[in-house]
Formats: sequence, C-alpha cells, structure tokens
Amino acid sequence: MPYAIANGGIVASSLLLIFSSTLSLLSMVWILETQERAKYQKGTRLMVDYGELCGMYLGERALRMYEIALSIFVISSAWMYASIFAVSIANTFPLSSNATLCDISGHTGPLWNVSELDCWIDYLVYLALFALLMGILVRTDIGSMKNLQLGLTCVGLVALLTMVITVLIALPTDGAAQLDRKTKIFNPSKFGTVFGTFVFAQLCHHGIPLLSSIPKNPRIVRPVFVGVISTTVSTLFLNKWSLILK
Repeated sequence: MPYAIANGGIVASSLLLIFSSTLSLLSMVWILETQERAKYQKGTRLMVDYGELCGMYLGERALRMYEIALSIFVISSAWMYASIFAVSIANTFPLSSNATLCDISGHTGPLWNVSELDCWIDYLVYLALFALLMGILVRTDIGSMKNLQLGLTCVGLVALLTMVITVLIALPTDGAAQLDRKTKIFNPSKFGTVFGTFVFAQLCHHGIPLLSSIPKNPRIVRPVFVGVISTTVSTLFLNKWSLILK
C-alpha cells in the first residue's frame, strides 16, 4: 500500500481513495438490502450467505463464477498473509543465532534463493506456525465465540491505534511539512496499482451477511459499516500524507 500511494501521485491517490471507498460503501449497502429482501422471500430471519444470494438473484452460472473468484481470492490472500507473517516474525524474533545477520524482508527474488540457511529455516518454522493457527481458526465456529471475536477486534484496534499514534509522533520530526519534490501530483501509469490496492484494502463484502447477523440490533449494522469505511479512509489518508511529507 505505501508503494502504491507513493507512486500514484498526490492528487490521483486521493481521488482514487475517495472513489474506491464510495464504491465499497455503496456495494456494502446493496448487499445488506439484498439480504433483507432474500430473508423476506424465504420467510426467515436467519442469515442468507453470499453464495445463496448469488444463486437466488443471478443464477447458477453466476454462483459458480463467484465460487471460483472467491477461491482464488482466499488462496492468494492466505498465501500473502502467511508470507508477511513469516517474514516479519522471522526478522523480529529470529530462532537461530546466525539469523540475526540476515534480512529476509530485504531479499529480492524467491525466498528459496536466500543464501543463509538459518534465515530460510526461520521462515519455514514461522510459516508452519501460521498454518497451524489458521487451521485452528478454520475449524472453529468463530460466529458463536463472542469472546474470541472481541479479542481479535481489540487486537486490530490496538494495532490501528498504535500506527496512528506513531505516525502523529513522527510527523513533527520526520515530516516537517516540506513536500518531497520527487512525489508526483498525478501519475496515470500507476492507476491500476493504486486502484487495485485501495479496493483490496476494503474488500470484505463476501463476509457481510455473516458480519451483519452478529449484532442483536440490525439497525446498527449500516452505521457500523459507514464507520468502518470512514476509519479506513482516514487512516489511509493519514498514511498517505505521512509518506509524502518529510
């Protein structure tokens, strides 16, 4: 995301962030309305999942396309998060004594070409740990475990708050309100990178039926999603300006 923002240009990234956030919020609201209509047609108050919505209103072919797209998205996202987790933890908490001398995150090219064997071993160990944790979560009914949901939400909010605080603290010294002259105003060649990154950062629509069924009061669901998008936009704007000011 920082790479996309820094290379997209100040004006372009700002406009695309607002545009993608608006599309994301509108599509969230449409999914909520579609789910309520499906509940009414089926005569139930239970959740109607995203796949069932596709089958009801778009047909069997659209349902299969959705399942294929979702599978590709989940597999690629899981691999990306696994790699980020293993690399960052291996750099922060190396298991081997010689691993402190290497920087996995700074390596270019496939990780299996890392010359230091200790770095590769640490990466594989933490990759296996991530797989174990995800395996436990997949086999757990998170929807019925409110304490776990609350804990994961608190961890996310603490991480977000830490990022915001550290950026605000760093701005007076590292960002002295002097615009980096190398930062472009508008870079159309990076449109795909910036727009795709912003859309991916706010992509949670396949989980909206489940998320909307958690609150006991359904009237708070829409304001919650508006608050989530607003928080995301504010954080990304703060991130953007912290990158272009120094």
